[in-house]
Amino acid sequence: MARVLYSHVTKHFGDTVAVEDLTLEVFDKEFLVLIGPSGCGKSTVIRVLAGLEKLTAGEVYLDDVLVNDLPARDRDIAMVFQSYALYPHMSVFDNMAFGLKMHGVHKDEIKRRVTAAAETLGIHELLKRKPAQLSGGQRQRVALGRAIVREPKVFLFDEPLSNLDAKLRVQTRAELSKLHDRLGTTFIYVTHDQVEAMTMATRLAVMKDGVLHQVGTPEEVYFRPDNVFVAGFIGSPSMNLLPGKLTGTPEEMRIELKGFELSLPAERSKRVASFAGRDVICGIRPEDMHDRAFVRAEVRGQVIQGRVEVTEMMGNERFLHLLVHEQELLARVDARTRARAGQDVSLLVDVDRVHIFDAATEKVLDKFDLPESPAPVPGEPVASPGAAS
Repeated sequence: MARVLYSHVTKHFGDTVAVEDLTLEVFDKEFLVLIGPSGCGKSTVIRVLAGLEKLTAGEVYLDDVLVNDLPARDRDIAMVFQSYALYPHMSVFDNMAFGLKMHGVHKDEIKRRVTAAAETLGIHELLKRKPAQLSGGQRQRVALGRAIVREPKVFLFDEPLSNLDAKLRVQTRAELSKLHDRLGTTFIYVTHDQVEAMTMATRLAVMKDGVLHQVGTPEEVYFRPDNVFVAGFIGSPSMNLLPGKLTGTPEEMRIELKGFELSLPAERSKRVASFAGRDVICGIRPEDMHDRAFVRAEVRGQVIQGRVEVTEMMGNERFLHLLVHEQELLARVDARTRARAGQDVSLLVDVDRVHIFDAATEKVLDKFDLPESPAPVPGEPVASPGAAS
């Protein structure tokens, strides 16, 4: 078992707040990804667990054992850094074995562990080489192997793929997910890369300015963000965020925006009716704005008009940069769209997937259920009651 618990953890560097009152449980064998912008405190969170930083306040537990004052070498944790930190004069084998030798592990056991890790990572044929003879991806695997041979309770990763090229990052993150499944060990992974986070995590922990903003599965965080920061940070391209006002009756609530409005379906209207008259921030994911010729029949949509300023062909989809009543929006539509730069276009906004946040607190006012995600197929749009055309 390898359960980690942060209880009201705070870490200050002088007057700088790195982590503030963090309470977070990391479950046994899960792949938790800490994500947030640079300087948000995510690396500090794993460094205090590893024993590389001393807490200002709070407690850290590993398997219900308080480790605040436990030396780093006794915490049974392995850490993989952004820098490979390999010894250039040692072979791959010796680099991977070094930590075990320092702990007095028998040479036969060292050979067994290094060989097994090398086989797992596909670097068995590289064991006699020096780091200078390896590619960046191979060096990263050696650094992973050095951690694996220790057979720790918890693996900590501090942006380990940031030095790799794009193609190799895709390959390596898939290998890390497979490795997690094979080892059955707790992984805590730090990154600012959303693709890494969304593709590898069993849960995400989203941070900003040392504060934890939301914890949940990738689906929960993406489709049901708790606040404006999470909504705008998670997702690439990011969510369109527009100021507006919530008006109407319990039967039909509307979000009044600059130059247009969106009418909400009856069931959502009832849920948000108590907030009538409140200033809100309306969030629309780019993929929830559809070309009317290529939209699933079950989508309840409302038409908005805009002018296309730029299009970006992405292969299986096209990005439309729009100007809608002097507001810049981004739509992510079917690649077969005929919309081109300089043209006026009608797009269908999925009103079931519109996010509504309080303008003052920036907290979400209404969360919809996690959607099903069938592949888009050509079909006729179905307008919501009261939809504008």
